[in-house]
Amino acid sequence: TSSYYHCPSVTKELNERSKMKFFAVVTLTCALFVHKAAAQDGCPSEIPIKDGCVDYDQDGETGGMPWFDASGPAYEGGPPPGCDWYGDYWDRCQRDGNQHRNFGKTACEACCFCGGGVVEKVDPPSNKPTRPPTRAPTFEPVVCMDIPNWSFRGNGCDWYTDQDSKENRCAKYQDDQGTGGLTPGEACCGCGGGDHWV
Repeated sequence: TSSYYHCPSVTKELNERSKMKFFAVVTLTCALFVHKAAAQDGCPSEIPIKDGCVDYDQDGETGGMPWFDASGPAYEGGPPPGCDWYGDYWDRCQRDGNQHRNFGKTACEACCFCGGGVVEKVDPPSNKPTRPPTRAPTFEPVVCMDIPNWSFRGNGCDWYTDQDSKENRCAKYQDDQGTGGLTPGEACCGCGGGDHWV
């Protein structure tokens, strides 16, 4: 007993360690409790988004007015949190997804990102045509005539569209304005112009 009596600092140190352990256990317990409570308010974590998933709308269907929760605007003057808001940050579904039911659904039920939504089924295409194919349309031939008497500095459409020429005169001289202020591209069939009729 005399050795215990002479070591008050050891006893004090043991009491401090016990207090530290106690506070560590209490802190850990509180953290677990808060995490468990948050998990009850949110969606299960790490749910993969289903292929072809579509968020529910306000009517419990798809394609109408977007669903939003009943919590009110996420920020002053902003829109209420909807599926896009929940999808913007990874933890919103887990934190708040089962709260603020609106239009009969929570985010966990309405939003694909939170594990909800619906996969719309699309009927596969049929292998058989539903009606016989129609005949190919018939077109009457289009006739083109060069603008009569058109020329630029004595050169008519024949000169611009001469196939024996090694140069593409229609493109090279496209800005030449001849008779009536027309260019070869406006006056000559071989350059994309001329008069067309059926």
